[in-house]
Amino acid sequence: MKYWTKKYWLGTLTILCALLFAGCSTSTTNNSTTSQETTAEKSITLDGTWEMTDVKTTLRKSFVLRGADPTQYAYAIDDLADWKPQLVISGNEAEFKYSYNFTKYFENLYEHIYKNAFPDKSEFKSVLYEDYEKAIPIFKVAQIKMDKETNQFDFSLPEGALDTSNKTITFKETPILLMTFSLGLTMQPNRPITYQYELDGDTLVVSARGNNERGVLATMKMTFKKVTE
Repeated sequence: MKYWTKKYWLGTLTILCALLFAGCSTSTTNNSTTSQETTAEKSITLDGTWEMTDVKTTLRKSFVLRGADPTQYAYAIDDLADWKPQLVISGNEAEFKYSYNFTKYFENLYEHIYKNAFPDKSEFKSVLYEDYEKAIPIFKVAQIKMDKETNQFDFSLPEGALDTSNKTITFKETPILLMTFSLGLTMQPNRPITYQYELDGDTLVVSARGNNERGVLATMKMTFKKVTE
């Protein structure tokens, strides 16, 4: 009888130990999983510098928005393919900026479109920059620097507001390329714009959707990749 009693309690103890260890293992696994999820959540942050990755697609959308002839401006897509605008986010503030040399773009613009109208290339360049200089005063927030000799442009649009609750980024003016191609819904860059954003790891997609100045539904979508420091 004692033998069977001992055997019974030993068996019960073995089962309890097995259950206990299983519980500890499950707890450890759950804690580990929770820790990993928490770490992953912490690593996904908007703070930092984001660089545009879909430049050609974005430019096509801007050309269409402007009403440009796709065949006439086809070369421009390649000329500006290495243009890398950035979105810099810190806390609840955002800045859209780029620094780029447009010499190649201007050369092809002259050769393919304006050569007949301006036999003198220097005259073309002078008129081009005069138009740009006339456009600059409409901006109250954006900061634009141009070097006529080197064709270097520096563009900065600060004071963007990040709203993580509604997942939006709002700028007081619309990001623009060369005062010519809008990265918003209209060709009026002094208008404010709000982008919705989606964050997936190190990829940030911002988009805006609404009617343009002609009352036509328009969409602007841009994809950015986080720059590793």
